[in-house]
Amino acid sequence: KMASLGQLIASVAHEINTPLGSINANNEMMEKIFENFQEKNIGILKEMNSIDKEAIKRITNIVQSLKRFVRLDETVQQEANINSELDLTLELIKHKTKNGFEITKDYGSIPFVNCYPNMLNQVFLNILMNGINSIEDIKAKDSSYVGKIKIKTEIKDDFLEIDIMDNGKGIPENIQKKIFDAGFTTKRKGQGTGLGLAICKKIIEKHKGKIVFESLNDTIEEGFKTIFKISIPIL
Repeated sequence: KMASLGQLIASVAHEINTPLGSINANNEMMEKIFENFQEKNIGILKEMNSIDKEAIKRITNIVQSLKRFVRLDETVQQEANINSELDLTLELIKHKTKNGFEITKDYGSIPFVNCYPNMLNQVFLNILMNGINSIEDIKAKDSSYVGKIKIKTEIKDDFLEIDIMDNGKGIPENIQKKIFDAGFTTKRKGQGTGLGLAICKKIIEKHKGKIVFESLNDTIEEGFKTIFKISIPIL
């Protein structure tokens, strides 16, 4: 869990700093306006007030999302809407995907599932961040490259199926058997613990489910390179 929360720190800090920057800039401008107030400044003040309201709303949403994500007091299973949980995770990494990314959500009409929502959010976060990092490796060489992430949910034979796919560089065949091994990482020293996907596998197994993946083959939906498939029993 600490590994997952660590990934959130930069994301949340960035998301909060952006609206805070707008509020601070507006406050500085207001000080100058009030020093030499003129009636024509009323329109500017109203516009700045509107910007501040949106910024404060954004900060409030981020903090509420983070509190729901962490949910440190959850020690028992509870019913959750997995579509909503996926949206919650996407909200927390929004700044990573708002430029040069296309996010497609193909959510099915699914029932509430008895689960540990905070743990599943950690799984979603890890898989999504891995996909984003893989896409960013391509974008570093080709800034015009459009990153694509698709999330699909549906019910199949008493199982909730969650597919998360991306059009990053894919997982080379020679390491595919290792990616769920604890300690294995392709990141540079100090950038990854090698625990992310190992923890994901343990969490899904705790839910009596399965997590598998396919990469760099013809069975994945056209345009995507990697797909993680999660199955959780709904009964």
